[in-house]
Amino acid sequence: METFQSPNVCIYCGTPKVTKEHIWGRWSRRHALAQFGRSEHKIVRYPNKDFNAQGIASRGALTRPGSYRSQTLKIACVKCNSGWMSDNIDTIIPLLKRMNYGYWGDISESDLRNLARWIAQFTMSYEFADRETVCVSQPERSAFACGEELSDNWAIAIGNALPLVGNDPVYHRALGVDDNNNGREKRSKIAIFMFGMLFCACVYSETHLSPEVFRAFSNVQLVTIHPPTGQVVRKPRWQHHESDMPLIINDFTLAMDSGMLRMRCEDILR
Repeated sequence: METFQSPNVCIYCGTPKVTKEHIWGRWSRRHALAQFGRSEHKIVRYPNKDFNAQGIASRGALTRPGSYRSQTLKIACVKCNSGWMSDNIDTIIPLLKRMNYGYWGDISESDLRNLARWIAQFTMSYEFADRETVCVSQPERSAFACGEELSDNWAIAIGNALPLVGNDPVYHRALGVDDNNNGREKRSKIAIFMFGMLFCACVYSETHLSPEVFRAFSNVQLVTIHPPTGQVVRKPRWQHHESDMPLIINDFTLAMDSGMLRMRCEDILR
């Protein structure tokens, strides 16, 4: 299987020589609900595969001067960065601007599709903050770069956030399960993050997504937008705070753990 893991190769198309990708989007800096002079990024690994045990923490690559929405990673070539990636972001900016401030309004089916793609693109880029825990397969990333629809390997939901600090927190958790059929580990990931007053949840798995994942979304008042449900999307009344996020990602982990016998678990936290 072809994979573009070299630090100097575009993670989407494999072109040599990469540029800085603004993970949040440079446009969004002026819309941040709070400004911070430094970004904090922590990586926690669980060698005993037990999230209740004490993990091994280390400083992440995104610990650096500057606000969270100024963060960049050298992961994409000029053609991808200024081409389809920019197009995906430009298409969704009008919706993201208003959701950033807590206004949802009427959201069309095309808006939901574009929002799901933006969330998926964000998490695919963000997980390269720690290359050891990259979960999305190369064929999946390459297909996404060619404009193909998100597969059924993805489950994406949104909710209502009321940040108390306003630092746009991100929790990314990587899960690995041994595949006895071919000896290769299959990976899954859970990512939850706040974009102002918008709460986003994204689950990806190389294995079958359990219905428990969607029940977990519903249990914490999140609205599934991928796979499309055909239902009208309305803003939930429940508002999530930064302090909710460790509990939510643990709930989602339990849902993902359904049917998995052996896992290797690693966290990327900020």
